[in-house]
Amino acid sequence: MKRKASSQVPFQLDQRGILWQVIGFAIIGIVTTSTLAIYSGADTVPFRFLDIATSKLNWAFVPAIAFLIEGTRDMFRTNAEIREAARKKVRDQGRREEKERIRSELEARGIEIPPEIAKDIFEDETDENS
Repeated sequence: MKRKASSQVPFQLDQRGILWQVIGFAIIGIVTTSTLAIYSGADTVPFRFLDIATSKLNWAFVPAIAFLIEGTRDMFRTNAEIREAARKKVRDQGRREEKERIRSELEARGIEIPPEIAKDIFEDETDENS
């Protein structure tokens, strides 16, 4: 029996992505804390920037760092999942183009379809999500 490819990241790989985020935040925390401890007496612009960024603006940087780390989740997708997502995208695009071609052809020939029937025929859930 052929296993259907999931469009979501499997649980184990999802947990790996979270692990990478935790490791990334831990490394950033260790490096920043060490830098602040070693150069605490320095009165340079880079040190003052680091001090303000870590002590007063730290929550402003969390979403940006999380966004950057989130991009690594694609590394954990399997080739089958990547191919399935690409096939689905091409299929959906082809369906939309074909529906639009049929709609244009009907309009060009003067054939009118009631709006509720046209909605059922030409719109589907993939159209609503894109």
